[in-house]
Amino acid sequence: MSEVYRTDEEAAAISGQVLAGGVKVGQYNAEAMWPPLARFIERVARALAPLCACEVYKDDADSLTIGVRAGSLWSGAAIVAYAGGTSAVVDDAVNYVYLEDDGTLVVVQDAFPDPAVTPHFPLAIVSAGSESATAVSGQFAIDDIEDVRSRMMLTIVQAPA
Repeated sequence: MSEVYRTDEEAAAISGQVLAGGVKVGQYNAEAMWPPLARFIERVARALAPLCACEVYKDDADSLTIGVRAGSLWSGAAIVAYAGGTSAVVDDAVNYVYLEDDGTLVVVQDAFPDPAVTPHFPLAIVSAGSESATAVSGQFAIDDIEDVRSRMMLTIVQAPA
C-alpha cells in the first residue's frame, strides 16, 4: 500500500476547515511553505558537499573504471584543487587510489606510499576481479570500494620543526 499525497488544490480546499473532534486544519499556502523548505535543502546540500569531495565511485562507462568527484583539499597552508575525472583499475588486484599533493590522481597496486616520502591524500581501496567480493574477473561492484578519505585527517606528513 502506498501513501497518496494531496495535491496543492486539494490541500487548499480543506484549508481552514474544522474536522471531526474539533481539529482545525491550518491555513495551507504552498508558496509560503516553499522558501523555508528551499533554504533547508540548500543548507543540507552545503553541509554534505565536503563529504562528497573527492569521493571515488564506480563509473558506468567501463567495467574496470572508477570516477573521482571534484573537490579541494588542504596541503599544509595551500589548497589543492582537483577537477574530478576517471581512471582505470587493474583487474584481479587490489588498487590503492590517492591524490598526490599537486592534484594528480594515482592508482597503484602495492600500497599507499609513505607520507613522509610522498605527500598524498588517500581516497579509496578498490578490489577488482578475483580480489572483489564477487570474485569475477573483469569487474567490481560498488561494495568493493572502501572509502579511506578519513585517513588523510589522521596522517602526519611532517613533524613540526
